Amino acid sequence: MRITCETIGDFLQNIGDGDPHRKTIHFNRSRKDMNSDGSSQEVYLQMSAVLRYEDTTEALVECGFNCGIDRGEDDVKAGTKLQTELTQMMEEYCEANGLRLRPGVLDF
Repeated sequence: MRITCETIGDFLQNIGDGDPHRKTIHFNRSRKDMNSDGSSQEVYLQMSAVLRYEDTTEALVECGFNCGIDRGEDDVKAGTKLQTELTQMMEEYCEANGLRLRPGVLDF
């Protein structure tokens, strides 16, 4: 089973409904050039975890989030700023709940 979340909040709510395998949440930070000179980039954050439920079923929970755009010509890094804030929020959540945050993306 796969659960796809649209927001980090939805992802965290789903994480709370099960037991993350190996007490681990995976994340990936990425960028995508918006033009040929690379001066503007879309910034993304992905989260994933395998949840185990009491009835022994498992589900892949995933969230992909567009953090915004970094524009090089005027040095506005709005996407990186939000990506950093969300990553720090996930680090704090994991620490508070006895989970590990590790790089990588899971897929079934």
